[in-house]
Amino acid sequence: MGCAKSQDWLPTAVDVWHKSAGGDVAEDSVVVEMTMPAEAHTIYGAPAKVYTTLTFSSTSATIDADLRWIGKTPSRLPEATLLMLPLSHCTGGGGWSVDKLGSWVDAADVVPDGGAAHLHAVGDGGAKRACGGGKTLRAVSTDSALLSVGRASPFPTPLAPLSKAEASGGLAAVLHDNIWDVNCAPLAPPSNQLTCRLAPRPRLTRLMATCADPMWYPYDKFTQADANERFRFKVWWG
Repeated sequence: MGCAKSQDWLPTAVDVWHKSAGGDVAEDSVVVEMTMPAEAHTIYGAPAKVYTTLTFSSTSATIDADLRWIGKTPSRLPEATLLMLPLSHCTGGGGWSVDKLGSWVDAADVVPDGGAAHLHAVGDGGAKRACGGGKTLRAVSTDSALLSVGRASPFPTPLAPLSKAEASGGLAAVLHDNIWDVNCAPLAPPSNQLTCRLAPRPRLTRLMATCADPMWYPYDKFTQADANERFRFKVWWG
């Protein structure tokens, strides 16, 4: 087990498959196979492989993305996985708004120092952006509610409000993270008996562990085959 460190790792594409629309196939699709760096996988919890399927609608300006990772390594180290939509910021005004409990909230207009200005748990409407009165770009995450606007970071800091450029720039979906020490595990006394059950979570392929001891995680019980995951997204213009 290594020591925690601050570093970004990006996957490397190793193969690509393409299927063109035609006949019984109504949409173009591309599948990209990617691998993560060896150090990130063996020590820091990254999956062995990532497959991203992009499906392009033939009838509308819509892209469906399906990301699946395989063989994620169990780790006690702080880590996070983000899927980034790296967009340049709007030059003619406009910016991201996010669906908060059914209402649209301007990502640049949040309470100063009241929390993480860039992190938003969003509803089914996802996020939308209109630059200079042009067409609206919409992004909806089916399986991951936490979005980071303008800052590709799962950390809640800095707390300063987003600048106009940040609030109209890129978007990142936080697929998972364990960097927030909010469950008071360091203060909980260890128990003598440890029990753990696995239950499927609705709509997701993941398995969630519920343990009697918050300090304990059954690392020796899991294999890489257990650590598979799927996330779905839709991006469209209109």
